[in-house]
Amino acid sequence: QSVSLCDEIIMEMDNGDGIEVSCSSPFAPSGSDNIVWRAADQYLNANKIKAALKIELVKNIPSPAGMGGGSSDAAAVLRTLNNVFKAMSYEDLVSLALKIGSDVPFCLKGGAQRVRGIGEILEPIQTLPKTVNFVIAVSGEDVPTPSAYKRLDAMYNDFRGYIPQNTPRAVIDFLNDDDLTSACRGMYNIFEDAVLPYCPKAANAKKILLESGSRGAMMSGSGATVFGVFSENDGDKALHAKKKLEGEGLKAFVEKAY
Repeated sequence: QSVSLCDEIIMEMDNGDGIEVSCSSPFAPSGSDNIVWRAADQYLNANKIKAALKIELVKNIPSPAGMGGGSSDAAAVLRTLNNVFKAMSYEDLVSLALKIGSDVPFCLKGGAQRVRGIGEILEPIQTLPKTVNFVIAVSGEDVPTPSAYKRLDAMYNDFRGYIPQNTPRAVIDFLNDDDLTSACRGMYNIFEDAVLPYCPKAANAKKILLESGSRGAMMSGSGATVFGVFSENDGDKALHAKKKLEGEGLKAFVEKAY
């Protein structure tokens, strides 16, 4: 589910050649190591376009945090370049996005999607109402994605013979029925098994969100950001949760479905 929290990208284009990327965050690299640089480079090369690009990236989405901030930035660059040059169909743009990162196709599409495969199979589902509040808590604990996968593989014997106990279908059905509470109760992220025991701040954030009246709370991606879902009638509870999280020294945001 896309939310309203976003980064800002300023792109200048001129005749010539070369890509220059600068970034406000010390956690996101500048230059060719940045996913934004790779997105621009892939698009220009795939379509044999020559242009000089200067890209300034202002980070508002915490990084690293498991929120797909870099992927959304890459998707924004692909969208912008294709709006200018109109060189690719949407399907071809999704194929190109997948080469850049598994979350980039979703970020191209946005809204609410069931994502399968390695990120390329997108099924639109019922989006959460724009009146719903997401309280996002950033613990600041570093969770490298490869190490999270490694822990999961060890915990579940490389998933040999693994049968998932939780599937998204029930959540999707509850969303179709406008049953927010039941949908939130069905939320599940297997990465929590491998991450929360090592991230006490994130584990505490989830506890605070649930105690503050969120309909459900869960870690985002491979972590260690945690979010809670509050209904439109729980606006005061959402603000209270934000203040309580900030009192614990965590960065917190209140955002909407987007």
